[in-house]
Amino acid sequence: MKKFFTACLTVYFLVVGVTAEADLGSSDFFVAAKNANAHKRNEAKRQAIAALLRRYNKKLTEARAYEYAIFIIQASDTFGQEPFLIASMVVCESSARSD
Repeated sequence: MKKFFTACLTVYFLVVGVTAEADLGSSDFFVAAKNANAHKRNEAKRQAIAALLRRYNKKLTEARAYEYAIFIIQASDTFGQEPFLIASMVVCESSARSD
């Protein structure tokens, strides 16, 4: 039964994008799964914020918008605010212009 449950968990985590090999008794497996899911969420936030910035500033390159999105997420972590709130303030104040 333990092997079956471990196999089910492995398949589940592979489906959600986690590629980790560990047995059921190891907490490293669950930490890796949690970290991978957090990474996916952060990447989705970065892409959404970059798309928002480019929507309001057509001259902004994709690379620069992605860079700004990283800065916004770092600021949100530092100050404990939602990254989308900070991004909306950037758009309202400057339309995502760098000047």
